[in-house]
Amino acid sequence: MSGAPYPWQAAQWARLVELWRRDRLPHAVLLHGPPGLGLDDFARRFANALVCPATRDDGTPCGQCPACRQFAEGVYPDYHEVTPPADRQGIGVDQIRALIDFLALTRSHGRPRPVLITPAEAMNVNAANSLLKTLEEPPGDALLLLVCARLDRLPATILSRCQRVDFPRPPRQTALDWLAGQGLSGETAAGLLALAHGAPCAALRLAEGEVPARHAAFLDAVLAVLAGQGSAGTLRAALAELDTAQLLDWSEALLRDLLRLRSGLDGPFETPVAAGRLRKLAAPLDLMRLFEFQDQLLVSRATLEHPLNADLQRDVILLGWEALSCHNRRKPSHPHRVTAAP
Repeated sequence: MSGAPYPWQAAQWARLVELWRRDRLPHAVLLHGPPGLGLDDFARRFANALVCPATRDDGTPCGQCPACRQFAEGVYPDYHEVTPPADRQGIGVDQIRALIDFLALTRSHGRPRPVLITPAEAMNVNAANSLLKTLEEPPGDALLLLVCARLDRLPATILSRCQRVDFPRPPRQTALDWLAGQGLSGETAAGLLALAHGAPCAALRLAEGEVPARHAAFLDAVLAVLAGQGSAGTLRAALAELDTAQLLDWSEALLRDLLRLRSGLDGPFETPVAAGRLRKLAAPLDLMRLFEFQDQLLVSRATLEHPLNADLQRDVILLGWEALSCHNRRKPSHPHRVTAAP
């Protein structure tokens, strides 16, 4: 049985524990994977294992010793965590300098000193540059654990100084089995997992918030427009509480399902709760228009974080859905019938 927090992390856990047992653990490990896979939990449990003097055979901390109790309470003196402060989005150079000062201190215990930086891509340029020397020449007792979802946002100088451990999304059935153990099953679990892009921890968090209801409202509004019962204006009113990033995510997923159906393919669907309604709506849609709309959404994705007018970006998406419906309604009933001239 794996000591990892989640079943889809077993191989990565075994790999790091084996390196640790053989005294071949690098000074800096980059844990890379999409959000919602529990990488922070993985990093914290491994850090706990490093400071525990009585780890079990599978590498898990005992949970009973003074070090484990201190770690659980957040007061273990030889562990340091760096995350974005509540009042700003990124990790600043002052936080990295505080980390360097921490590593310069004498150890309180005779165990390794783990450090967690998450998300590592949140470091600004100055913070990342300040970390380089520590990555090159870390104290012998330190282990830096960096959690990252976006490698393209980390400088190459950081990447080259870390040993990377990748965490892919788990197989769908593995994720569904785990969600069932958390009390979510059937169509509800499948729908939440699709909304979370296959990330089980994210799916579980979605179940506790307003996202499922908002997604249902999104589907109702967009599918009504595709059926000729609404417009971009009605969409704007119905989806006013939806932020642009969520609108784009759900529009891309829904469009991919429509493209699958219109191309003669079947699931698995990214919006399984609407699969029945989509089959009827997809048939008359123009395939080229669907692909053109997909191109528009790709442009929106590329400019999502650009300081453009958010309302303009939303309108591009909403008008795209309306255009699909309008083009379908303008099509003649019998496009191949030739009427004789009077």
